[in-house]
Amino acid sequence: METGTDLARRYYDEVVEPIVLGRWPGLPHAAGRLGSGSDVLGLDDATSRDHDWGLRLTLLVDEPMVDEVDALLDAALPGTFAGHPTRFPTTWSPHGPHQVEVASPSGFTTSRLGLEATRPLSLDDWLALTGQAVLEVTAGPVFADTDGRVAAARDRLAWYPTDLWRYAVAAARGVRQAGTTTP
Repeated sequence: METGTDLARRYYDEVVEPIVLGRWPGLPHAAGRLGSGSDVLGLDDATSRDHDWGLRLTLLVDEPMVDEVDALLDAALPGTFAGHPTRFPTTWSPHGPHQVEVASPSGFTTSRLGLEATRPLSLDDWLALTGQAVLEVTAGPVFADTDGRVAAARDRLAWYPTDLWRYAVAAARGVRQAGTTTP
């Protein structure tokens, strides 16, 4: 069985990239299977395919190009690829548009994290993040990153700042110690 990330890579390589770069050769962009979904974590199986699974891809371009790229894909994507529909309903979009999420790098990270991870993060920023939100930006495979902005954001989110890590370890020890009983 082909995994969701394998399918997304083929979809990008064989369909999405040729459409977009055919119209705008050299367009700076990043593409990957990012966001929500068990396939982002490499955990897709037959059961996970019963909801919101399909030809999904994230394509990141500069903000002024987002609407144009999305419109081009809406007009040019085929009806199916590799036996899968390119347009299908999801729990967040029941009308069934194409599932290539076109956004800017800062727009994508802000939509997932609630803050822009294309810049350095403060300790307060880190305290506002959830593990799931960070995984939606860092866990999935990236197939292209022509200007390195996605890699920089993922590197920035790779591990806690030292002070916050020390706090998390100390807090976990305190919880563990508070939960122990003595005879």
